[in-house]
Amino acid sequence: MIAVLAFALCPLLAQADDEDDIAKLQALDSRCEEARAIALAPIRAQLVEKCVNEERRPRGECQVEISDYGNGFRSQSTGGGTINRLFDDLPACVLAKEAWLRREQGLSQ
Repeated sequence: MIAVLAFALCPLLAQADDEDDIAKLQALDSRCEEARAIALAPIRAQLVEKCVNEERRPRGECQVEISDYGNGFRSQSTGGGTINRLFDDLPACVLAKEAWLRREQGLSQ
């Protein structure tokens, strides 16, 4: 009876472990995004000032336009190619990426 109960609980325990792993990976992603935001903030601020002062555009419009500067995207101007995100080489981002790769490859964390 105990063996049957333990066997029945195995999928639940595996799911709990998987959820814990995902939560840890998401925490690593959050640290990466925080580090990127800190690195991007002065660049974005400088671009907003340039937009306001040189292009004579409203600050709010410039802030909205620049708010996603440094984020990756697909560009029609590059034939649909990808424009890579800035600061993915920060230690927190490298750590997160490596952890996700290990998980995808089935290796322990």
